[in-house]
Amino acid sequence: MKIALDAMGGDFAPEQIVAGGVQAHRELGVEVIFVGIKDRVDAALATSGAGKWAQIEEAPEVIAMDEHPAQAVRSKKASSIVRGIQMVEDGRVGGFVSAGNSGAVMAGALFGLRRIAGIDRPAIGSIIPMAGGGNCFLLDVGANADAKPEHLLQYAVMGSIYAQKLMGIAAPRVALLSNGEEAGKGNQLVQATAPRLRTQPGITFVGNIEGKDIFAGKADVVVTDGFSGNVLIKQPSSFSRVCATRYRAIRSPLWAGSSSVRGCGPFGAGRTGGSSAARSSWG
Repeated sequence: MKIALDAMGGDFAPEQIVAGGVQAHRELGVEVIFVGIKDRVDAALATSGAGKWAQIEEAPEVIAMDEHPAQAVRSKKASSIVRGIQMVEDGRVGGFVSAGNSGAVMAGALFGLRRIAGIDRPAIGSIIPMAGGGNCFLLDVGANADAKPEHLLQYAVMGSIYAQKLMGIAAPRVALLSNGEEAGKGNQLVQATAPRLRTQPGITFVGNIEGKDIFAGKADVVVTDGFSGNVLIKQPSSFSRVCATRYRAIRSPLWAGSSSVRGCGPFGAGRTGGSSAARSSWG
């Protein structure tokens, strides 16, 4: 399969993006076409040690992360995002990958590829690793901040099909993100969506799910509005940085005896001889 890769989108582009494309070709056998500013992509390919197999699709314009998605797509027809999506539309590649302006990718796809029949609003999905192994598919994580019950129903159908076809799960468990697992919990959107999910043919609805239970593996597909999903998806990365920072502080002899370390909960309690205040600070 041929994949068009937006060489100009994402952090440290094009160098790191191109390096990832080269690695995908070497390790997975993917045929990658790099879309972007030719001189800069050429230099990145040389740095990555790519061979003669590498192809470049010239795209002299770049859509920045802070540009308005729809306006940028309309005004920058020669951008790497628009050109890459056009390659899918023309049948030259089987897919397009971009780490750039996600709103522009969504807008470009809507303009160029249009919606699937029966889908009012496309969603952005994300794979969530589960503690016991395996993954959960979460959508929407940012395409539509405001959603209606029929949109979440469509997300559930799309997510279930994705889990079946790409995750190999015969009957994916579909859950609805809420502030409580009980049937009566949730805002108006959740309460209006749940009855529709229960009666929707073709999906296995297991009820509401709290954010903490997603990582515990209680569902294979979780649906929510784009606002809540985007907040949820960004929290784990912040938490991991906090854990890493606290761990480094505890391991460093310069921090030995620091009250800030002694009060950091299970990282200090019972392992570094923290005070009773530290040991009781988590309950």
